[in-house]
Amino acid sequence: MNGSTGGIDGERHRRSPHDRPAVTSRGRVGLRRAAIFVMLGMPAASLLLAAQKQLELVGVEREAAATRARADRYGRMVEILGSQQLVIRSMAPATSQPEARAVVYLDASSGEGVLTVRRALPSASGRALQLWVRPRRKADQRWPGLA
Repeated sequence: MNGSTGGIDGERHRRSPHDRPAVTSRGRVGLRRAAIFVMLGMPAASLLLAAQKQLELVGVEREAAATRARADRYGRMVEILGSQQLVIRSMAPATSQPEARAVVYLDASSGEGVLTVRRALPSASGRALQLWVRPRRKADQRWPGLA
């Protein structure tokens, strides 16, 4: 067969309906690039938005946990201050801060307490305030009801 009446050589020149000439127009190439960019850019933008929302959610969860912890502390303070065995004592100010005032509210039944301080100067950088509690002596009746 020499290719004039069919066969393999005749099939070679036949066009498929799917065959198209190469696109050489700059406008069409630009449109295709834009379409590809949009198709790839939208999922990437969605991922970035999802990551941002996830970070916001983590922040909200942290705030909620801090609020729950604060509410628990306040609830415990209310229990202490509402105790039937509440002992209230004023503390003497330090000589360096004679205007400062402090009051200790102790729940004799649980041994827990609340300390309130007013008009005390803030501690210097790198320093901390200390509260010293000395055990009650038999002759010392300033803390009745506490062991």
